[in-house]
Amino acid sequence: MKIVLTPAFAVLLLITFVSRANAQAPAPDQPAVGQNGAPPLPPPDAQPQLPPPPPSTPPPPPDATTLPIQNGGVAPSVTGVVKQYLLTPVGDVEGIELQDGTDVRFPPHMGAALAGIVKPGDRINVVGFVGPQTSYGRAIRALTITNTGTNQSVVDQPPTEPPPPPWMRAASMKTMTVSGTLDRYILNDRGDIDGLILSNGYEVKFPPHIGMVVAMALAPQASAAIQANGYGATNAFGTVVDAMSGSLTVGSQPIPIAGPAAPPPPP
Repeated sequence: MKIVLTPAFAVLLLITFVSRANAQAPAPDQPAVGQNGAPPLPPPDAQPQLPPPPPSTPPPPPDATTLPIQNGGVAPSVTGVVKQYLLTPVGDVEGIELQDGTDVRFPPHMGAALAGIVKPGDRINVVGFVGPQTSYGRAIRALTITNTGTNQSVVDQPPTEPPPPPWMRAASMKTMTVSGTLDRYILNDRGDIDGLILSNGYEVKFPPHIGMVVAMALAPQASAAIQANGYGATNAFGTVVDAMSGSLTVGSQPIPIAGPAAPPPPP
């Protein structure tokens, strides 16, 4: 018997054969697992790969230097010639006045070490904290003071023993009267006036809270005669009088000497 295929049946058979062939063959751009060119599967405990962090700011070069910061910052170098020592009311060295009027303040317990390496007329280099510049001058709280001629230095450091009692420190004081005209104001490292240097080199000390009172009295009469009476000391470093223990007069005007106002009582 002869089988005769109609054209429609032949076309249907051809379409069925092509569809089965395409279903069995993998797509050319998606290789099967295990074939060459397929990406390997990651291990089960693999950590995800994170992008690298952005680069941080590069450090400064080794030769970078910090510029000086005035009015309360650190001064890399202040150089000057010593005019005289600055004294506490009991005569201890607590700093140096330079010839340009800058006051270099240093802890009194380091005063003997400072006087041992620095004398009036020596050139020194100071590293420390610069106080604010005022119309009365400026002061520096020194950390290190170096005699540039001998290259000897003294560095601020805590005291190794407690200070002597006040009565022992005051044993060398006596009643004194000094007078003269104003040479320089003495400033602490905050810019407050806490003393005067007279034209003859004598020092008059008082607390900062009356500093502006003294300055206002001297403002209209800068060359007025100044007289201070009280307990003081004279030694190899100079002469000083504590006006708080006696009186202070500018011209004919007495300066009221009193302690700071007491704080208000608690509510």
